Amino acid sequence: MKPVEMLLEPEAKGAMPSAADELLSVADWLNVSHSVMKLTEWVTGGINPGQWLVDYVTGDWASYSKAGSAMVHLGEYYAAYGQALTEHKNVLMKSWQGHAATAADAYFTKLADAVAGQQEALTEIGEELHKVAYRMWTLAKMLDSQLENLLELMLEAAIGAALGTATAETILGPIAGYALAALRIKKAERVWQTAVEAHDKAYNAVLASLALILAALSKLQSLTGHPLPQGAYDHPGA
Repeated sequence: MKPVEMLLEPEAKGAMPSAADELLSVADWLNVSHSVMKLTEWVTGGINPGQWLVDYVTGDWASYSKAGSAMVHLGEYYAAYGQALTEHKNVLMKSWQGHAATAADAYFTKLADAVAGQQEALTEIGEELHKVAYRMWTLAKMLDSQLENLLELMLEAAIGAALGTATAETILGPIAGYALAALRIKKAERVWQTAVEAHDKAYNAVLASLALILAALSKLQSLTGHPLPQGAYDHPGA
């Protein structure tokens, strides 16, 4: 296979097949807020307020995944390029002997090793970018679910408060209504805290991945250290 054939179109590596994702999200339809979000999406032609907010916070995970795919393909290209240099050099050396052949053999061997050696760092970068994309995706799914839970709880709290107000002339009505509202607000606070902790954890994990990406970048070799020989070959015996 030619090296250039390794330069494939980068694709976003799906964190989970869409069918499986939908199957695991069936329980979300039990939430009124989820149904409201979906109905809003259908009515507005694709605008889901909750999803829009989540995407704004977590970012475009697909772009990171595509970047990771591009780095992996680039690493495969360099590996194939280095292998091609070695193979063509070996063919040439079968019919070429002497001082010039020895010098050319040494030069192309070092060049091929340097070119192929780029793959390791590029693959590491690609894998870390895929990890970042996955963390962004899982955070988005989690925040989307937590946002719907939060809206559901606040709706129940509002209903409880309304019932308490409507039954103010009774004895048990206000107690039950306001107690329900208080319980739902307390639970909503825990949901919010869970979401904040998940965001902070994902953020720190992304920072760790970025540090590994920077470390991998430092491993990339500059091919300018292997310039083509200048001038004609100078035979030592001439």
